[in-house]
Amino acid sequence: MTPHGGLNPNRLGLGPPWWTHPAVGFCSASGLSALFTYFTPGELYERYWNTWKYFDAGHLALALLCCAAFVFGAWFANRLPRPAGAAPDAALFAFTHKEALLRIFHGAFLLTLAGYVVWFGAAVARGAPADLVLAVFRGDKGAAFEMKEVYMGTVKGITTLTQFGIVVVVLGAILTPAAGLRRTGPACAAVACLAAIRSVLNAERLAMVELAIPALVAALRAWPMFCSRGPVRRAAQWAPLAAPFVLVAGFTLSESIRSWSYYADQGHSLVGFGASRLSGYYVTSMNNGALLTNLFEEPLGVPFFSAPFLYRFPGINVLPRAFLAPAGLDMDADPIRAVFENSANVEFNNPGGLFLPVLDFGPALGIFYWLAGGVVAGGVFVLYRRGEPPGLLLYPLLFLSLLETPRIIYWGEGRAVPAIAVSLAVSFALRGRPAQAVASSVTWDSEGFLGPGQGAAV
Repeated sequence: MTPHGGLNPNRLGLGPPWWTHPAVGFCSASGLSALFTYFTPGELYERYWNTWKYFDAGHLALALLCCAAFVFGAWFANRLPRPAGAAPDAALFAFTHKEALLRIFHGAFLLTLAGYVVWFGAAVARGAPADLVLAVFRGDKGAAFEMKEVYMGTVKGITTLTQFGIVVVVLGAILTPAAGLRRTGPACAAVACLAAIRSVLNAERLAMVELAIPALVAALRAWPMFCSRGPVRRAAQWAPLAAPFVLVAGFTLSESIRSWSYYADQGHSLVGFGASRLSGYYVTSMNNGALLTNLFEEPLGVPFFSAPFLYRFPGINVLPRAFLAPAGLDMDADPIRAVFENSANVEFNNPGGLFLPVLDFGPALGIFYWLAGGVVAGGVFVLYRRGEPPGLLLYPLLFLSLLETPRIIYWGEGRAVPAIAVSLAVSFALRGRPAQAVASSVTWDSEGFLGPGQGAAV
């Protein structure tokens, strides 16, 4: 075992992989999507995605300006003064607050479990037949649609509890080096299995994505094996090379259950269909955003599209609906879907997150929105890189939001509220208790996990 004297001598302050930087995540997702959308010929839009092309040079310029503003904001946040002293150690933070974090971890798991019990129980109460469930998993034509629309309706204010699963996997990733996989693994595995079932029965891929990415980002900073020199860290640095293949494989697998049965007789291979469908989700999202900016010529002046949780999340929505009502829009309707039914393809109904602030505030303030977003994301990333509690807990969610921006503004969705609220509350509760205070009683074992022992005094 290696004594821990403030900083592990094998780590030498190594941070997370380069690609976890917010500017990299944001530009890789939104910047590349904008370029791909612009350079894709219009005839391919009609052939593969049954829509017209609206994304022109002006929209490309606006998208790139938004990306540039975000990058500048993240750079500015990185240049701000930092607290003096050595950076906290992420795994040591988990060891210091292990029991408190485990209580929150188990509480979040019970809330998640309760949400799924109510949701799946409601489906059973509505009469969901077992043969339909099997048909969904077989990928039978129409089965997934019937299950989602008839039986899997949410229970308002209750099924939102399932979103505490994000807290479970993030805390699980942070706690595992200190508490051990036996104490965190079963709950994380159960949440992942429930989310996988949900993603199939409710045709909701995001339910799995919003667990996998935050858990990975948290582990990349909290697990010593990713922050010390060695083959695991080197593999993590090159992970983006494998990401496109993993993305296509996972997406194709889900589409084989969701929609492949409708297109299997059209002469396409499953892999080719999956790749075309995946690119369509990003291209049509950016294209839909361009369409919306063409139609909504006057900004709403309120964050109706960029922060929809303010108007829809139970309890939170009372004041915004009273004082920030968008002029000329029905807050209980879906104006975007009505646009897509007339001018696009409702099968590809993501609004494109990059342009949503433009709809709310206009081009200039929309660009400023992303500048401010870059400052916030960059500041939280600095805390994440340093191993500070707010960064460890919040940045995994922010990174997911950056990757989802071509489709939606994830951090403005109601589904993100429970995890963000808990992360902020935990960060506030644990403030002012530096992890280095117990460094003298902690050692690293051969696998990079923490345990009690005689370390060097700090």
